[in-house]
Amino acid sequence: MKNQLLSLTIAALTAFFAFTPTSLPAQDRSTPVAEEEAEPDEGEVPEFNPEEWKKKNKEDEKQANETIRKMLKVFKPLAGEWIGTEKVEHLDERFKPLDKEWKDTWKGFFTVDGRYFEMTGQTEGAESTSYRWICTWDVREETYKAWYFGETGQTLYTGELSGDGKHVIWTVENEENGSETKFSMIPDGDRLKCSGTDKLAG
Repeated sequence: MKNQLLSLTIAALTAFFAFTPTSLPAQDRSTPVAEEEAEPDEGEVPEFNPEEWKKKNKEDEKQANETIRKMLKVFKPLAGEWIGTEKVEHLDERFKPLDKEWKDTWKGFFTVDGRYFEMTGQTEGAESTSYRWICTWDVREETYKAWYFGETGQTLYTGELSGDGKHVIWTVENEENGSETKFSMIPDGDRLKCSGTDKLAG
């Protein structure tokens, strides 16, 4: 009988502690409640600091220029004056009459404190024209870019480093006729091999 009464007493106490809510201390009305700091409005524009802006701009510009100069080192072997022969050969016999050959005289040099590498030249023969190439590294897009300016138009090329990191592989696609051009300028001492392919749709 005692054991049963003890069990009932423990059960009653357990039930009491389980269901009685914890009492909270009453708040002292005389003590002012600290006001919460107002959160800044999401559309609020932070205060503009011109000195900080100029400092960050300079740092970003310096870092970008260092990256560009580093990536343009690949063109160093192309600097100087060059004389060579270029030719276009077609694999398809139907286009053999369009084969051509011409002499090319040009020079390569760095400009704007190493931010660009330029090539200016003059061709003679089947392709007689003057031209200018301007090459650089696009920091934002992480790719090489080159602008070709000739007497009959201009073209934008994009490029990537070759597997051995010694030259750039240039590419341009023509959406109008579905053609794709890829070419490289591979230095070898005092000689330079320029080779590439043009692919037409179909």
